[in-house]
This record gives sequence, structure tokens and C-alpha cells, in this order.
Amino acid sequence: MSTATQTRVARPPAEVRDPAAVLASAREARARAEAAEVQVLVDAVDWVVANPPLLGRDAASWYSPTSAGAAPERHDLTAEGVPDVDRAAVAELGLALRTSTQAATALVADALELAYRLPALWTRVVAGEVAPWRARRVAQATRPLSRLGAGYVDRAVAPLADRVTGPQLEGLVETAMARHDRELAEAVAARRAEARGLEIRLADTGLDGLTEVRGCLDLPDAQDLEAAVAHGAAQQALWGSADPLGVRRARALGDLARDYLTMTGEPDGEHGPGGGPSVDEPDATLRARGGRRMPPRRQVMLYVHLTDGAITGAHGSGGCGTAVGRVESTGTPVTAETIREWVGDQATTVTVRPVLDLAEHLHAGAYEVPTRLKEQVRLRDGTCVFPGCHAPGLRCQADHVVPYDHTRPDLGGPTSSDNLALLCQHHHTLKTHHGFRYAVLASGAVLWRAPHGLTVRRNRDGTVDDLTAPGRGSAADDLTRSPRGRPDRRARAGTPPET
Repeated sequence: MSTATQTRVARPPAEVRDPAAVLASAREARARAEAAEVQVLVDAVDWVVANPPLLGRDAASWYSPTSAGAAPERHDLTAEGVPDVDRAAVAELGLALRTSTQAATALVADALELAYRLPALWTRVVAGEVAPWRARRVAQATRPLSRLGAGYVDRAVAPLADRVTGPQLEGLVETAMARHDRELAEAVAARRAEARGLEIRLADTGLDGLTEVRGCLDLPDAQDLEAAVAHGAAQQALWGSADPLGVRRARALGDLARDYLTMTGEPDGEHGPGGGPSVDEPDATLRARGGRRMPPRRQVMLYVHLTDGAITGAHGSGGCGTAVGRVESTGTPVTAETIREWVGDQATTVTVRPVLDLAEHLHAGAYEVPTRLKEQVRLRDGTCVFPGCHAPGLRCQADHVVPYDHTRPDLGGPTSSDNLALLCQHHHTLKTHHGFRYAVLASGAVLWRAPHGLTVRRNRDGTVDDLTAPGRGSAADDLTRSPRGRPDRRARAGTPPET
């Protein structure tokens, strides 16, 4: 049943209910919800235990971000004393729960930590005495500990887990590290001593083109930055700016960055992964390398998305003629007003790209995807097409939905607009090696079937519909056909596709 048919419109009550009855009803609903959450945890443990990885490289893991430009750091999903989990099983569980693979990974990690390393707390959770969210908070705190350290926290927390506070839990974890994980305690202390950092959240840029910046600085650095920003904001006021102080301060920070690039020279891609010379490189070395200083320019790659109505002038009442831009580096939309402001700035470099029709059928006669076709697929899909995955297109690969036949290309799997879709590396691997199958339907929706038969449709707007339970219905039959309804001579039931 689709999501639309399940939606009910909330209406005011026809009559005022008895207050005591309302509270009792809410209390019972909360109890049922917590019992359901407990059952999900139990089912998660049973599911992953029944699906161990066949090979070590198939074990589920998680990745933590590192410095800009560096590959994320891989971590084992499970801790000491907990069995490995098959990553395909985790993704399939996420489909069943209608959540992302990342959320399913976190659920599995917490459930296994509770079941295997926090048995006293797990017993109380299963008995309905501790809310699942409280137990999961403990599991997340103890995962870095050794088995002895986790056991210490379990014995201390289990009797009062239904009322333990965050600071109390943190204190117990620190005590466990001091008693049983001395090296871990020293590593944590070192990380806390070096807590400085700066985060520029480009991927979360809003429709208004604003990006959040947050950080933690040494006091002397913070004082210097504050003085520079305050001076820049005051200078803008002297030049006649009527903007509020906060706006002038934000612009002053951008001016500081461009002034720095003016002094040091912009990266030109010739010296290391950052492009230009090191920020610590002296002027003499810069001159010896033949480097040159150049005025910085704001460079923003924008794609403007227009509907047919906007092009022909038949806008109608739905506002379809409104131009919306999308920033290439972050994938976030911006309004036409923001685009005009950026373009009107003399320090901004404007790049105009040829018009790209996302509905046009492009085709290549080889396996490699040409740049124009790859760009079309990336702009059309936007993100990975696996249900619940929002990996941006810049980090995804153009996958052949029907596998390309290197020996007989005429048998199927063409390199064309209707046989390519975006998949992130993780879900591309699951599709290629772990029995997940999918097809692109004529509507543009993507139909997926998990190894155990669960069939899910990811619509063009990113919503997800559960179509069939394992072994039921005919929707899965569509997976034996290539996109747009052409028979796939290679797809057979039970045979995972190849990339």
C-alpha cells in the first residue's frame, strides 16, 4: 500500500474528551511504542546473528570523517566480544525498517552491544523496564571500551539505567577506562587536550545560500579573529553599508579569506593535494618555485533548473517558472535572488555551462561513461538511488542497471541515459556482489529487491514504498526486465547482477 493511501488528515475532536482518559490513552500508546522498539532491537539481533559474513571483508563497518580531501577512516562496527555482521544483512534490515543503511548500522551496533556486552541492562530492556533510547545511549558510550570495561559499566548502570543522567554515565565510562583501559583513557585525554577544530558545513547550505560555520579556537586566535572581524564590519559601515551588524561580520570573515589568498596566492593544482604551496611555505620558497600571487575570486558552479513551462513561458499558477539554482560542490539549492547577488559581486567568477536537457536520451558505444552523459545522470538523480541513501552525486558512480556485456554489447546493458543510475560505493558493492537487484521503471522510480525477496520502490522524489513481502506479489517480476520494459537476457531470478 502506498504512503499516500495510509495518510489520515488530523481533525479537531468532535467533543472534549475526559482529561484523565486522554492521559491514560497517551500513556498506553507510549508503552506500546516502547514495546515495539524493544521488539525491533530483539529482531535486529536475531537477524544479524543469522547472517554472519562469509568473508572478513564482508563485515559491516562504519566510517568517521577526516581532514578535507582525505579518505574517511574505517572502524569495525562491533566491539570486543561481539560477532561480526554481514553488511548486506544490515542494508536489507534497513529496507525492511524503511530507514537508511546508516541508521540500520547504528541500530545493529547498539543492539549487539546490549545483547553481548551489557547483559544485565539488556535483560531489563527486554523486560520493558528501561526505555530503548536510554539503553542505546549506554551502548554507544561503552562500545569503545574493552569487554572488562563494558562489564564494569553494565554492573553499575543496569540497576539505575531508567534514571541515569548523561554526566553520571560519562563518569562511569571514565572510571571504567581508568580501571580497565588505561591506553584508551590516555588517548581520550589527548584528544580532549587538542579539541580545537573548525567546521564549515558546505553540504548543509540552505536555500538562501547561507552556510553554517562553527569551531573551537585557542583564546589568542579567537581574540585576533574577533578583532579582525569587528574591524571589517566597522569598515563596511564607514563605507556606507546599512546591513545589520551580523551580516557585516559574516561578510568581513569572507573578506579575510580572500585577503589571505591575495597575500599567499590561490592554489593552482601544481603542489600537492591542496593545489598551491603550503600555508607555512615562506615567500622565498614561493618565489623559487616560480609561484605568483593573484587576486582571489569567489568561484561558485551553479546549475539553473528550469521546467518546460519556464522555457516556453507557460508558467501557470504553480510557480513552475521560478528558476532554482543548485551549487555544484554541495548539491544544495539556492534561490534566484541569491544567484543574482552572487553574480553581481565583481569578485565572483561566473561559469556558464551549455544547456543540458535531463530528458534527452544520450548513448555511448563503449563501457566508459562520457563526461556529458555522466553529468546528465548526476544532475538527474542527484543522490544515490538506494532507498534511504542521500549520498551526493559527486561521491557516487554511474552504474549500469543492466550489466554491460563486454563480449557482446548488443545483448544488453548499454551505456545510455535509461540504463545508468547513481550508486554510492557501498550500495554499488551490495548490488554487484551481495544479491541486491534493481531496475529503473518508466516513471523514473527505482525498484529494488533484497536478497530475501523484500521489494521496495524508491520514487523520483525520494519517498519509499514497500511493495511486497518476501515471496509475494508480482512487482519483483519487473526486476527480470531492463529499464523501460526491454527484456534483459541476462537477468535471472536468484542471480545477482554484475557491474
